[in-house]
Formats: sequence, C-alpha cells, structure tokens
Amino acid sequence: MEKNRDQADQLMETLLIPEPKELDELIAGISHHFNNIFSIIQCYSSISRGLADDKIEVEKNLKIIRDSVSRGIKLIEKLKLYTQKTSVCFEIIEVSQLLTEVIYRNHKESGSKLDISLKRDYQDLTITGDRKLLQRALYELLLNAIDAMPDGGKIKIITDMIPDNKIRAISREVDSGSYALISIEDTGAGIEDAMRDKIFKPFFTTKNYGEGTGLGLAVVYGVVARHKGFIHLASKPEYGTKISLYLPVPELSSQS
Repeated sequence: MEKNRDQADQLMETLLIPEPKELDELIAGISHHFNNIFSIIQCYSSISRGLADDKIEVEKNLKIIRDSVSRGIKLIEKLKLYTQKTSVCFEIIEVSQLLTEVIYRNHKESGSKLDISLKRDYQDLTITGDRKLLQRALYELLLNAIDAMPDGGKIKIITDMIPDNKIRAISREVDSGSYALISIEDTGAGIEDAMRDKIFKPFFTTKNYGEGTGLGLAVVYGVVARHKGFIHLASKPEYGTKISLYLPVPELSSQS
C-alpha cells in the first residue's frame, strides 16, 4: 500500500513538471513579479533616506515597502502550493462544513454581495484531506468566479458523490473508486476556447496589470493534484464557467 502511494506521489510530481517552454514562462513570471517588488522596495528605501526629518512621509514609504514584502511572501506561498512543497495534515473532512467556512470567509474578506447558493445532492459527504489546503483552493476558486462577474451575477455550488461506475465516464485516467464532486458555476463572461488549456498554468491571467498574480487557479490545480483528484472545466463565452473538483472518497467510508 505504501509503495503504491509513493508511486502515486511520483506520478503527481511528474504531472506538475512543466515542459521546457512552460518552464521558461514560469521563470519569466517569477522574475517579473519579484523584479517589481524589489524595484518598489529599492525606490522607496532610497526616497526615505532623504526624508529623515519627515516622519509622516517616511512612515508612508515604509508601509509601501511592508506591503511589497507581504506580496512577495504571499507569492511564495502560492508557488509552494502549486508545486506541492507544503507540509500536509490529512483528516476526515465534512464537505458541506468546509464550503460553509469558505463562503463565510469570502463574504467577510471580499465583501462580495453576489448571490451564492449551495446545493447538496449527497448528504453527509466526507473526504480525506488537508483542511487548510482545501480551504485555500476553494477560496481561490470562489474568488475567481466572483472576479468573472464585476457587474453582479450568481454562483451555484453543488456537492455530490460520484460512484466508481460513473466516474469512468468523466475520466478514464484516474484511480478506481468513488469521488466527491464540488462544482462552482458562475454566470460570468465565460472562457474562450483558446484559453481553456492555459487557465491553470502559473502566472496566466486575463486581468489588467496589477490586479492579480495569475496563481489562483494554479493553486487550485496543485492542491487537487496533492489530494489525488482531478478537475473538469466547462465554459462557454457569455454563458459562464463551471469548474468541478473531483476528490477521492475514503475507502472505509460508509458512503456508497
């Protein structure tokens, strides 16, 4: 059993190793973001040297520097999540409770007033996973849906349990067994066909400069891969996007 788990871990790491062209893009993205951060720190540090007697201006500059450092730390955290270099603590998690926590956090931090509905097609659905990592992935997914609807809209979240005999119709490349489904659907602008293969790649973004790092969905991909799950994307321009996460259900669970 342990040998199979090690092989699965190696397989997931292999899947996350980018091709040479993608590696170049990844390095370029990292360099671009950190160059911006370092430039800000260097600039405001230099300015502050000549403002020793103006404590108010110095404090403003120091805040800008602190904010830039914070951005760099968050960037590193997201990169570690994508590359699966974070430690994990697996436990049995009740999916509905997990989603309720994420929705509450999103409302509290983003102040979003969008209509978010949660439909449970399978009661008492549980999975085995790292609560903090899954919260982060679902938060990023929900935030992505909100960002896709700047003028308002609806988000529909559905949970279900997909048995082994049906999971094969969705993907033939996954391990056998039942999977928990968590889908988040928005009524936003949708995704162009040319972008569908890029949205989970690091630093890919359709947002304006300075509005995002392009790592949100890459984090989702890394966390789902860490949990031996997979992702399905359905989208049509002007009709919205539906992203579905499939996570293995514990073998010893009574869910069947």
